Amino acid sequence: MTIDENAFLGCSSLTEVIIPDHVTSIGDDAFDECPKILSLTLPASLAQMGDEAFGGCKNLEEIHSKITNLFSFNRDVFGSASKSKCKLYVPQGMVEDYRDHLVWGEFLNILEDTNTSGDVSGDGKVDVDDINIIVNIILGKDNADKYNGCTNVDGQGGIDVNDINVLLNIILGKN
Repeated sequence: MTIDENAFLGCSSLTEVIIPDHVTSIGDDAFDECPKILSLTLPASLAQMGDEAFGGCKNLEEIHSKITNLFSFNRDVFGSASKSKCKLYVPQGMVEDYRDHLVWGEFLNILEDTNTSGDVSGDGKVDVDDINIIVNIILGKDNADKYNGCTNVDGQGGIDVNDINVLLNIILGKN
């Protein structure tokens, strides 16, 4: 799915943007001139960002990137964002990959995102959708490989009912 060019251009009421996991492309100027956006979450599925997609988002404080397959894009995608102040949270084990990237490497505060334990779907939150994914994997209706290693929630190796229990505890605030 694509977020079209100019889709949210000049939308002055947006403060947080969470791009859904099934989005693969963000068009030119899609969120340009949205100065109130403070937080942005990009899904693992994203494979293309157009020119100035977030160009006028000058007050960005944090970007949570779930992208593990780093791709090239123009330097103007984050045009007026302060790359010295904005915190860029990246998947575990990928800080150096982001630092070595031509554009991501311009951000001075690249940190490992540790707040997404249990976020199997990559949408920035832990909810029943994550449980459904695990159930479908256990039942053989889905493939764990497409979730970038996020399916082994309990860290015990393998995907089973224990992973579902961990997710339930996170959702219920018990973990």
